Amino acid sequence: MKRTLLTLAMLMVAVPAYAEDDGRWIRQARRSCDFWGHCTVRYVYVRRPEVRYYAPRRDDDDRGVRCRDVMRTVGNQHLSVSGAKAEADKAWIQMVRFHLGEAHMTLENARDVTYTCSRSSVGETLGQTFSRCEVSARPCRAQKEESER
Repeated sequence: MKRTLLTLAMLMVAVPAYAEDDGRWIRQARRSCDFWGHCTVRYVYVRRPEVRYYAPRRDDDDRGVRCRDVMRTVGNQHLSVSGAKAEADKAWIQMVRFHLGEAHMTLENARDVTYTCSRSSVGETLGQTFSRCEVSARPCRAQKEESER
């Protein structure tokens, strides 16, 4: 009687309580073979590997403004350098809005804004040359404003 109770208790301990499918455990088949090629299969439950999500680096300054890593893009060509800078600004805003959302897309809140402009046309068209600009900046979230009541 004691032996059957002991055997029953061992079976209850051997069968894990997490055997039902709760999404955190996976049933794996472990196969082992001996020298002569006789193989046995035993099933074990293992914990599902944790899924880790990538979180971009953020740094806060003393005012609580959150900035992301530097993002750079090139705008369309334009007849003047100022027009090429405006095209690069539009391209940067579109890219930041797509990747980070509307909270970071304002170029006035960005840090370390630099422009690199150069001539993009090979020859002259009616005496004019085209320019293209690249803008690189660290997108930052706007600082929260205190509302007066």
